[in-house]
Amino acid sequence: IDQLNPARIGRTSERRVFLGPHLERRHVRLARLEAQDLGVLLGHAVRCVDAVEQQLAAVDAEQAFNRDAQRIGQWTAFRKWADKDAVMFNPQAVWVRDLLKGAKDPPKSVRWWPAHSFVSCDGRTAVNTGPWIRPDNSHGYFTTVWQRSGARWRWVYDGGDVLKGPLPVQSKPRVHRGSCTTKAPGAQPPSGAL
Repeated sequence: IDQLNPARIGRTSERRVFLGPHLERRHVRLARLEAQDLGVLLGHAVRCVDAVEQQLAAVDAEQAFNRDAQRIGQWTAFRKWADKDAVMFNPQAVWVRDLLKGAKDPPKSVRWWPAHSFVSCDGRTAVNTGPWIRPDNSHGYFTTVWQRSGARWRWVYDGGDVLKGPLPVQSKPRVHRGSCTTKAPGAQPPSGAL
């Protein structure tokens, strides 16, 4: 909220109270300043709400993906939520559309849930990671890379591995949001930019 000047808001409110209606012009001008500040504040609030919705959307997509795997079948859900260019490793990189073409769903699906979601600053890419449990009670972790196009999330990479025991359980996923205002450590400006 760098454009909002809290000191000015406090002063305008105090002036309005202390100066009263006898300075009508100043009162109207100060009210306009407050309205402008309110507009800036609301604009920032809307962007913050949008950012939260985008962050949660990747987590929601992961959870819906898991629910579909339980309801309609594991590989059916993988195909449903996959981007047309999604990749998995088996053990080398392979297009999911080829790997899962005609794959029959197992009788019971693996279950998984996001523990962490790392969302890009623009809200278009997210990496979710968390535990999975197979029907035979073996445990592991997964990593899913998601891309958002409009309001729809599609996964572009999914992978994971077996662990010796279960990961710690979290009550809800932690969402980590990237910053578009800071440079990555060691980042250099493009040549000719200076």
